[in-house]
Amino acid sequence: MLITNVDKIKQYYQALLAKDQHYIGVFYAGVKTTSIFCIETCRAKKPKFENVEFFSSVKEALDAGYRPCKICKPLKTQMKHRQKYLKLSHELHKNPKQKYRIHD
Repeated sequence: MLITNVDKIKQYYQALLAKDQHYIGVFYAGVKTTSIFCIETCRAKKPKFENVEFFSSVKEALDAGYRPCKICKPLKTQMKHRQKYLKLSHELHKNPKQKYRIHD
């Protein structure tokens, strides 16, 4: 969904400017002037605050008419994180008593 909470928008904008990796998968930034959406760590020139809106999923950004950025490739990034999640989920189901560390 389109993020409308002003505090969240400010927080996400600061994360976008800082290329904060802790927000990967949390939001997607749609740039109104170019109709392109990016991930948080995109190295493209950052938009002005008034020219960006935030979405909680790739599908929502696409449904709003935004195209994926050719620099950060948000569709490819989303698949990479999904594959990691599926692998971890499979491992947890296969061996539920195994202890994992965050960096595993």
